[in-house]
Amino acid sequence: MRSRRKSFARPGLLAIVLLVALGMTGIGHAAWTDQVYIEGTITTGEWDAGGSMGFWRTWWTHYSEEEMTPWLEDIDAASKWLGPTTIDELDQLFDSAAGGGATMRNRFLGHYMATYLSIVSGRLNVANIHDLTGIAGNGYLDLPNPPPPTLSSIIIAIEGKHPAAPEDSGACWPTSKQFEVMKDICDAINSLQTQPGF
Repeated sequence: MRSRRKSFARPGLLAIVLLVALGMTGIGHAAWTDQVYIEGTITTGEWDAGGSMGFWRTWWTHYSEEEMTPWLEDIDAASKWLGPTTIDELDQLFDSAAGGGATMRNRFLGHYMATYLSIVSGRLNVANIHDLTGIAGNGYLDLPNPPPPTLSSIIIAIEGKHPAAPEDSGACWPTSKQFEVMKDICDAINSLQTQPGF
């Protein structure tokens, strides 16, 4: 009789050990999945596949000049910040935005151009929403939160930071820190590679 109790005790202990191990696996999985989310930007709706400034600096490996030229004309017409209408001017803009000596304004313009190119090429959907709460200084754009803003409203807010009369000596331009906030927002959106609902 005694040996029988021992034989039942071991399977019971094994079941408890397996339940604890299974629970730990769930906790480990939950901790891992918390780190999968993209910091600062979440999107819903259609797929987004942003294009970083590095991606667009080598635009010729992805798109033809015939595709790029009308996109640049559309961007020039739509944005007060961006003006390159030729491929050479685009390359100059990216060159001035890269490297350690670039001003924060130029860095912002490079990342903003990458965002706009991703929009006109169909890589980013302007109707998708983006949670910017993880980006320091995001309040500068005066976006409603909640709910998270759409990419369209983010673009409108960035355009609203351009001085109405830039030629005036008293025009109020963003500070270096404010340019950095807009650059960080564009960079987060440009780096987006996510599925709807994530």
